[in-house]
Amino acid sequence: MSPLEATRGIKSNTAPTPPALREPDPNPTRHGVEPLEGILSEEKLPQLANFQQRMLVYKEMMHDHVIGTLFDALSFPILSAEFNAEDPTNTREGRKRATFLEEAVLGLDDIDLRKHAEEMLDFTMYGFAISEMVLRQRSDGKMVFDTLMPVAQETLWEWGELDVRGRPVSFAQRDPVTGGLSVAPMTKLVHMTYRSRKRSPEGTGILRSLYRPWYFRKNIEVLEAIGAERDVGNVPYAEVDKDASLSPTDIETLEEALKALRIDEAAYLIGAPGVNLKPFGAGGKVYDFRQIIRDWYHNILRRFFADFLATDNDNLGNTASAKELTGFFALGLRYVQKQMLDAWNAQLVPYLFAHNPSFGLTERDDFGKLPKLTWSRVGRENVQALATTVGTLIDKGVFQPDDDLEDRFRDMMEMPKRKDDRTPEERALNAGVAKGGLGAGAGRDGPERTETPRTRTRRGEVQPETRRGRVGHGGRRKAGEPGSHPEAGEPGLKRLRRSA
Repeated sequence: MSPLEATRGIKSNTAPTPPALREPDPNPTRHGVEPLEGILSEEKLPQLANFQQRMLVYKEMMHDHVIGTLFDALSFPILSAEFNAEDPTNTREGRKRATFLEEAVLGLDDIDLRKHAEEMLDFTMYGFAISEMVLRQRSDGKMVFDTLMPVAQETLWEWGELDVRGRPVSFAQRDPVTGGLSVAPMTKLVHMTYRSRKRSPEGTGILRSLYRPWYFRKNIEVLEAIGAERDVGNVPYAEVDKDASLSPTDIETLEEALKALRIDEAAYLIGAPGVNLKPFGAGGKVYDFRQIIRDWYHNILRRFFADFLATDNDNLGNTASAKELTGFFALGLRYVQKQMLDAWNAQLVPYLFAHNPSFGLTERDDFGKLPKLTWSRVGRENVQALATTVGTLIDKGVFQPDDDLEDRFRDMMEMPKRKDDRTPEERALNAGVAKGGLGAGAGRDGPERTETPRTRTRRGEVQPETRRGRVGHGGRRKAGEPGSHPEAGEPGLKRLRRSA
């Protein structure tokens, strides 16, 4: 029994068949990808034309130290970002759905979305990645994810027939141990593709474009190692005099000795009478193998704008060029991150809520009401530059500092979360003050409020006379300014004093 078949038989059969959330267009144009008996034949390079052989080559390439560095540089920043769920409707029911999504995907010990993301990041290298969605039923009757089982690319046997939108309807897997064939519908799988030309389900991974530089660099490294063993690239050459009396056995022994000649602590060679040994030179041309290999290193790293990883070692550019390279690299990481989020929100989230009809999102028109998985931006923010910009905006009165802004900066600087002992009503009141400045309807230069209740913040109780008079104002109002004091001539206001 294959892993795909095994996971399907454990718990996922307890879930009902999900209803169709999106109806296909019955009259689309043709996209050009036509599998022959389930096998795509888009690859024209003979060494990679066979899918199984291609996967074997790709697995060998992933063990290469330069390609491994490139993949780690791509995946580590993405995996370090934090996940969350948000409600696009901003309603009470929508917030309940977002909370349920967090519980079903982010809040279970059995599911580590970061581990799942690490498995799915293979789609950038191989061209596609697949995981099976396995559900289980909670004690309250709701269906949640039990696991997201990764499916190895090399186990692909064939793709199913294409629907009217050009997407395969199923995935057939050949068990590498038993040889058995299991088929799963694509609606039950999370399927990601990288640079999917003509909507190919296999995509085109980074490894495909790295095959040529990897192949040449690998072989030149072998030649460099052989040359080092044979004294910097020279080939031993034996010149036999015409009057030398060597038997066929002597010639065979000499050939074996020359083949086994290596430069190490035990290297020696006994010459025969009439045999002159010397290194063979192919001319005056000298090749710097190390420089050639270094050039192929950069070609590999340059494939995903990661050439800056070797900039300091090889003196290739200055700080300005390194910043440009890292900028393009960050854009590439955000693209990969967005591709993964789009796949999860289009496949994983609808599948979950289709198996939970109690939320009432089973029709095509309800798709936009589903909560969304979100992912924080990749990399570190320039906190110093951002703080300067925010400070300028606050001084100009563009917006006012609040708890959300503080939480944001604490998160960027990896500081402990702030303590907030206010009640929900007090937080709602403070949020209204922060948005309106002086109360309901009060704008930046709007009317003064007529009520001055005490507000309890996380820093203690704030009296009305200590509050800021305007949104964005740096402190109290100046003396003589309207509203600076209840005795300034504004009717209906009583002077409030601090209680002893």
